[in-house]
Amino acid sequence: MEQPVRYALWLGAITLGVSFVTSLVPGSFGSTLQLCVLVIWSLAFILAGLVLIFLSSMRAWKLWPDWRNSLMVGLGTPAIVLLTIALEDPTLWIGNRAYIWGTVVLGQGWLDETVAEVVRKPPAISSGKTAFFNSSYLPYIVDVGPPVRVAFQTNPGLLDNWAGIVFDPTGKVMSAHGWDTAGKFYAPDAVTKLFDGDIVECEPLVVHYYYCSFT
Repeated sequence: MEQPVRYALWLGAITLGVSFVTSLVPGSFGSTLQLCVLVIWSLAFILAGLVLIFLSSMRAWKLWPDWRNSLMVGLGTPAIVLLTIALEDPTLWIGNRAYIWGTVVLGQGWLDETVAEVVRKPPAISSGKTAFFNSSYLPYIVDVGPPVRVAFQTNPGLLDNWAGIVFDPTGKVMSAHGWDTAGKFYAPDAVTKLFDGDIVECEPLVVHYYYCSFT
């Protein structure tokens, strides 16, 4: 295997590995780290990819009498670079889901205890209002409802965009699944405005727990 192709394989593997690992880091630090690393690494990847494509083209030109190797080198490196770019979003998605499911499976005892305590003694706020609590494990928001719901912030995100594990005993958050063609939420306001909204979409995890994104 020619060096430019080998280097492209290493570059692609390292890039996807960095994306996967940073998506496993929790909390605000994880979101900030992921943003910084991905921006810096993306620029470095683009620059390195262009250099490798140029070197591959030069090498393919020199190999041209051997057309098989010439095509393998000339097309192999760009194909690996493009494949890496195509796999970036799926890798981030898989890493994030691994983080979410790991939080649910390994931390369900804490999640259940926190919810039980909140349900037993809700914060003294008006109906339909929310209260924010910062814990050593995950920060969480309580919507007193009724019924009481709790959102654990797993992915703080940027500005008002965030995602988290939501406890909802009614399961009504599952009606949130994006927008219609007119740009309006499918779910009613009673759902989208929970936790000071807006809930964009939710997917089920385990009983009464859902992974929801907000904007």
